[in-house]
Amino acid sequence: MSEYSPLKGKTGLKRILNATSYSMAGFKAAFQHEAAFRQIIYINLMLIPITFFLDVSRSEQAILIAVCLLAPTPEPAHITFVPSTSVALG
Repeated sequence: MSEYSPLKGKTGLKRILNATSYSMAGFKAAFQHEAAFRQIIYINLMLIPITFFLDVSRSEQAILIAVCLLAPTPEPAHITFVPSTSVALG
């Protein structure tokens, strides 16, 4: 059942390295071309250090940081699926 297919991609470590490279390129493009993505990153750069000065438990601090790290995740999908608003309606 394990027939070789030339259409299959890389496997193992090479596949993980390729996926990481593509993801980093996507984040770089989003940062360069999308103001909303940059704003989320800048806000998170301010909010994450603030969590260390708040009087909260370690688990609450971890949740606050996790929310900050997850916030940029939907933005590239939003960019992809929202139609351009530069088209004149009429």
